[in-house]
Amino acid sequence: MKVGGSTKPGGNAATAVAILVLTSALAMPARAFAAGEGAHAGKQMALGVTTVVANVVYIPAKLVYAALGGVTGILAYGLTLGSAATATDIWVPSIGGDYVLTPAMVAGEEPFYFIGRSDSRD
Repeated sequence: MKVGGSTKPGGNAATAVAILVLTSALAMPARAFAAGEGAHAGKQMALGVTTVVANVVYIPAKLVYAALGGVTGILAYGLTLGSAATATDIWVPSIGGDYVLTPAMVAGEEPFYFIGRSDSRD
């Protein structure tokens, strides 16, 4: 019987990778503060954290919306006996758009589109 740790092969490797990523993420702001960029680094870190938290909600919501739109488009295509225009009218808004928020989008510097658009973006 093994006490402590994972009984799965590679379980400790995953923990080590997670610790390495977390340590690296926490070390970056420390280097910026040491270089005299404290205030800017703090704002960037807050923006990064906000972006990650927003994506935790946004990405699953977008994926569900896109999946439901994909299925609905297929049903519409079949029910209209092959009308690609009808299916496209459903697929473009549901499957198009942004799947991930970036820090620039969260800061309001760039637009983001939950619903896809058929026209080109400027």
